[in-house]
Amino acid sequence: NERNARNVLVNDITNQKRIEQEIRDLNANLEHKINERTYQLALTNADLQTQIEERSRIQDELRKSEKNYRSVVENVNEVIFKTDAKGLWLFLNKSWETVTGFSVEESLGQFFINYVHPDDRQLNMELFEPLIKREKEYCRHVIRYITKEGGFRWIEVFARLSLTENNEVTGTFGTLQDI
Repeated sequence: NERNARNVLVNDITNQKRIEQEIRDLNANLEHKINERTYQLALTNADLQTQIEERSRIQDELRKSEKNYRSVVENVNEVIFKTDAKGLWLFLNKSWETVTGFSVEESLGQFFINYVHPDDRQLNMELFEPLIKREKEYCRHVIRYITKEGGFRWIEVFARLSLTENNEVTGTFGTLQDI
């Protein structure tokens, strides 16, 4: 009996040592995997940080470029415009207000021909027709535009078609110069 008890005790101790060794091996393996994963996460984090810094740099450059572009567009004497395919104003720079007296806000979304002197509207459409039909790359002519005060100004119009990548007309863009 004492021998059996001793064998059971030896087996229990041996089993206990084997289990403890398995736990040490598992812990070592787990620690290795954690270290490996931590290293991979650190690399990924460093890569993401680099991408964030690059994106931030690009956004700063875009802001500067946009500021420069806006400064030029808002400070030239010519009206810079864009219309949609129906002829509605989509964009007018601040020179529009100086030339016509109409605010940009009240003019956006309005049909451009409404600002052409009534006596010149037919002629204006005839001069635009070759551009719309794609017989010309651009349109340049002089026409009268009305002012908010009820007068008019002679305006040199320069316009091009705005096209999609598929060559579909999305509108026009160009300049209006008070002559």
